[in-house]
Order: sequence, then structure tokens, then C-alpha cells
Amino acid sequence: MCLADLALDLGAEIPADVLAELDKIAAPWPGRCLLRPRERVVGVCAGPGGWDEGLAALGAQYDALGLDLSGDGCATAERAGH
Repeated sequence: MCLADLALDLGAEIPADVLAELDKIAAPWPGRCLLRPRERVVGVCAGPGGWDEGLAALGAQYDALGLDLSGDGCATAERAGH
């Protein structure tokens, strides 16, 4: 995780192999959840990315984590890149 945090601090991309390892460790959550967060917003009943879309439209620098019990809502959010 130190390498990934360092990459973020430097404004660089996290190497794909590091992200893949973080995804395995954090499953079922995205591996980025393990990194030192910026400001983090947790959206409950997130569906297809309500907070994510709103924050992106505002240009806000937040890490948004969406939770939903609906398999269809989660699948739609994942296909939308959330």
C-alpha cells in the first residue's frame, strides 16, 4: 500500500499490478479503499452512482464509496464506472 500511496502523492498512476493486488486484498470492495483517503463520502443505497456523479459534476476531489443491496443497482453502477 505504501507504493500506491506514494504514487498518489506524486500525482502518478498506481501500477496495474499493484491495483490488482489491492483489489484481491480488499474484496469485495475496491482496492482503492485501502489507500490513504482524501475526503471520503459513503453513499448508502447508492444505486447507479448518485454521489459519484454529483461530485464529479462539481469537480470535487472526493473519494466516493457507494453501497447498495440491490444486485441490479450495483451492476449498473459498476458498468457506469463507479
